[in-house]
Amino acid sequence: MEIIHLVLYKPDGFNGRLVSSVDHLASEQTKLGHTVHLWEIGNAPSDHFQFRPYQTSLFRIKDSSWSVTKEISTAISKLRKGTIVHMHGGLAPLFISLAVQLKKRNIPFIYTTHGAFNKQALDSAGFLKKIYFHLFEKLLIKWSAAVHFEGHKEKELVDETSITENKKVFFIPNGLSSGNILTPPKLRKNPEPVFGYFGKLDIKNAGLDILLKAFAEYKYKYFEKGALWIVGEGKDKEALEQMAILLRIQDHVVFHGNILGNRKFELLNKIDVFLRPSRIEYNSTCILEAASASVPSVVSKETFMGEYINEYDAGYELQENTANCLAKNMIKCLKDIQQQRWNYKRRNAYRMVNEKFQWKTIAKEHIHAYQQVLYEQVA
Repeated sequence: MEIIHLVLYKPDGFNGRLVSSVDHLASEQTKLGHTVHLWEIGNAPSDHFQFRPYQTSLFRIKDSSWSVTKEISTAISKLRKGTIVHMHGGLAPLFISLAVQLKKRNIPFIYTTHGAFNKQALDSAGFLKKIYFHLFEKLLIKWSAAVHFEGHKEKELVDETSITENKKVFFIPNGLSSGNILTPPKLRKNPEPVFGYFGKLDIKNAGLDILLKAFAEYKYKYFEKGALWIVGEGKDKEALEQMAILLRIQDHVVFHGNILGNRKFELLNKIDVFLRPSRIEYNSTCILEAASASVPSVVSKETFMGEYINEYDAGYELQENTANCLAKNMIKCLKDIQQQRWNYKRRNAYRMVNEKFQWKTIAKEHIHAYQQVLYEQVA
C-alpha cells in the first residue's frame, strides 16, 4: 500500500495544527514500514516538511484556486492500484478538481476536514462560503471513500445536511506532540486551587470573556478562594486586563505572557485545573499538554475533546458554554480537590493521553482505515 498525504499550503495563513498533525502521522506511518509521500501544493515551498523521513514533493499551482496544473495531473496519472490518497484540510476548491481526477483513475481518497466543519465558524461566515459548503463540500464527501473526523461533534454539522448518509466515517483524534514532557501524577496540593488557561488571547474564539466572568462568579457569588493564571499573548490582551479590572478580579488573575518549552511545562505542573471554554477551536493541543502533565480539564463541546474527557473521567465537559455553567464546574472541581477525588481525575488525564493520543497508535488506526477502504474497493 502506498500512501499519499495531500496538503494545500497557503503562506498567508497556514494552519500550524494541520501541519503538525500531517507531519506526525506521515512520520509514524513511515516508521511502521509503509511507503509514504507528502504532496505539498502551493506557490512556494514551506519549511514545515523539509528533511522528513517521508518523501516530499512540491506542486506549484496557478493563480486560480480551482486549477490543477499539468504537473499534478501527470503525477496522479502515474498512481498505481493499491494507492490511497489522504486529503487534509477543508473548504479548499482545488480539492474538488483533484477529486475529479482521482475518480477518473479509480484512486480512493480519504478526506480529513481538520475542524473546518465548525458550526459556529460557518454560522458567522459570509453567504458565498455557506453556499460553497452546501454545494461543493457535499460533493467532495460524496466522492470520497471515507471521511475522517477528530470527534463526533464535528460530524453534527455534516449530519444537518444529510451528506454522510451511507458514507464510511471514522473518528480518530489528533495526537500529542512528540516534544511534550509526560509527567506521571504525583500528590500535590496548592494552598488554594489554581485554574489555568494556556493559549492565544482571542476573546471571541477562545471564549475568554466566558472565562473571566466565570472566575468572577466563582469568587463573588460562591466566595471561594483560588487564582487564575492566563498564559499566552494575543491581540486581546489589553482588553482582557481591563475586563479583569471591571470584574474586580485583577488581584487574583495573573497574566504570564508567552512562555514556551520547559518553562511552560513547569507552569502546567503547578496548576490544578485547565480551562478551555472555546467558542471556535482550531487547536486542542494545549488540552493534551495539560493532560500530559496530569492536569484535568474543563472544556466546551467546541473543543471536540469532551467525549474523550468524559470517557476517561479526566475532567468535565460544559453542557452549556456560559459563564454560569463554567463557574458551577469550577465549584465541582474545587469539591473534588477538597475531597481528594481530583487525584483520581489527574491519574485519568495522564492515562487518557497515553492510551488515546500517542501518534504511533493513531497512525495504526489510520492504516487500518485505509486497509478497509482498499479492501472494499476490491470486494
